[in-house]
Amino acid sequence: MLYRLGLPPPEVEDVLQETLVNIWTSSARFRGDSSVGTWACRIAINRGVSALRRRRPSSELGEIPTAGPEGGWESREEAGMVRSAVLELPVKLRAVVVLREFEDLSYRSIAEILEIPIGTVMSRLHDGRARLRRRLEPLLRSDAR
Repeated sequence: MLYRLGLPPPEVEDVLQETLVNIWTSSARFRGDSSVGTWACRIAINRGVSALRRRRPSSELGEIPTAGPEGGWESREEAGMVRSAVLELPVKLRAVVVLREFEDLSYRSIAEILEIPIGTVMSRLHDGRARLRRRLEPLLRSDAR
């Protein structure tokens, strides 16, 4: 998930380590309002977004999953275009798109992780998808042929 947000591998390792230390040191403050997984993911996302705000994102997004026989990206070039388009999204939109489209989380889980209302998740996801659609229009047109 941190790779897909746009952090390079060495920075992902640092953020992950910071996240694990934070989980350990603040475990007594866990209130149980959400699952431990959601709470841990929230800490990782918050740390990842903070790291992104401190620097420019790299061209590394992590692997874009390819679909099976029902379809998917035809080439590494297409996957690279998707990767670049996702990295061009503002961090707030990118976080929602990555959590929904690549991590397959529910709107409710995303809202809990990012600590935003479900309506905001829906709005950001709509905006992110629209921006991706515009950016990837040439790719989408070539697939329609």
